[in-house]
Amino acid sequence: MDISTAQFLLSSCGREIVAALEGGARNTLAAGTHLRKLFPDVPPAFLAAAVELAEARERGKGKFARAGEMFFTREALEQATGEEAAKHRAERFRGLGTVCDACCGIGGDTVALGAAAERIICVDKDPARLLFCAENLRLHCIQAQVTEGDILCLPEILKECDALFIDPSRRKGGKRSLDPFSMEPPLDRVEELLAKVPGGGAKLPTSVREEDLSIKHELEWVSTADGLKEAVVWTGNLRRCAVSVSLLHRNACLRNTELPREEAETGGAGEYLYEPDPALIRSGLLGRKAAALGMKLLSRKIAYTMSESLIRDDFFRGYRVLSRMKFNLKRLSGELNALGIGQVTVKKRGFPLLPEEVIKKLKLRGSGHAIVILTRLGKGHEAFIVEPVNSYETHPLTPSLY
Repeated sequence: MDISTAQFLLSSCGREIVAALEGGARNTLAAGTHLRKLFPDVPPAFLAAAVELAEARERGKGKFARAGEMFFTREALEQATGEEAAKHRAERFRGLGTVCDACCGIGGDTVALGAAAERIICVDKDPARLLFCAENLRLHCIQAQVTEGDILCLPEILKECDALFIDPSRRKGGKRSLDPFSMEPPLDRVEELLAKVPGGGAKLPTSVREEDLSIKHELEWVSTADGLKEAVVWTGNLRRCAVSVSLLHRNACLRNTELPREEAETGGAGEYLYEPDPALIRSGLLGRKAAALGMKLLSRKIAYTMSESLIRDDFFRGYRVLSRMKFNLKRLSGELNALGIGQVTVKKRGFPLLPEEVIKKLKLRGSGHAIVILTRLGKGHEAFIVEPVNSYETHPLTPSLY
C-alpha cells in the first residue's frame, strides 16, 4: 500500500467508506460493487484498499481486542504480533527508559511496549505502515517518537536507547521464508543491532537453530493454545538464562537452569503416556524436563514420554493407556471394536500414514470415541489407544505431525 492510499483511508471520507462495509458484503467483488454505487467519485484503488482494510479488521479480531478500529494492510496484519504474545514480551522491558521498536509495522508490539517502558521510538521504512502505526498508537493512548527509515542506517537512534526490540520481516517478494538469514534485516545484521544496546530482543522464525546464533543469548520458545508460536532471542541485560519455554495459554514458564543436567532414560512403559507441548520439544529441554518429573522417554527420536503413575504438569498432555500393540490395522480395529469405539482422533509421530488415511481404513462399529496415537519405535511402529486424563485436554485435539 502506498502512502497516498494510507492517507486516504485515515481521512474522514476513507473512514466513512470503511464504516459503510461494517456488517455488509464480505465478498470482495460484491463489496467493491456496493462501494462504487455509494461513492462513484472515489478512485477504484482507494475503494479496493477500503475493502482490504475492512477484511483485515475482521481477521484481526483474533489478534487484537480493538481490531475493529485499527488500521492494517493485509500483509502487515499477517506479520503483526497478536496482543497475547506482545504483552508477554513487553514485560521484559517494563520500567526501562527508552526502548526502540525497530521494524514496528502497524504497531502490534509498539502498543504493548508503550505500556511497559517510559519512552518508545518506533522505526519502519514503510511510510504507509508507519502512518497506520501512529494511528493505532493514538487509538491506544500511547505516545511515541515515530521515525521513517531503515534501522540499519540510523545508528544515532540506538545510542539513546536502553533496549531494542526488532521483528524482522520474513516475507521476501510476497513469499514467507522460514530462513532466519533471509529475513529483512537478516539474522547476522539483527545480532549487530542487538550488540549496540544494553539489552534487546528479536522475534525469529521457529526454524532457527542454536548454531545460527553467534551472540550470547537466551532463546525463548513460546506457545499459545494454537501451538508453537515463535522463538525470541534475548541479549544483554534482558537475558535470564540460556533456554526458556513459555506457555502463554497456561501461564507457565520453564528455564534450563531449573532442570537437572541429565536426561530421562529411554524405554518408556507404564499406564500413562504424555504428549509434550511443541515449544518444550523445540527447546531441546524435553529429556531434562522428563527426568525432573520421573518420566521415561519412549525414544530419543520420538517426543512422547511415559510413567507408571499419573503426573500432572502444564508442559504435558496426559493420557491413560487403554491398549498398546505393534501396529497392525486388523488388530487395531479389533481392539477398538472390543472397546465399543466408533470414532477416533488419530495423532502421530514418525508414522508414515496420514491420520485420515488410517481412519479411513479402520472398520469400526461402536458409538464411543477414543484417541489413537501412532508412533515409530525402533525399526517398527506402535499403536496406543488412550483416553485423556488431565486439564491440558480442554484444548481442541489436532493430529500431531511431529
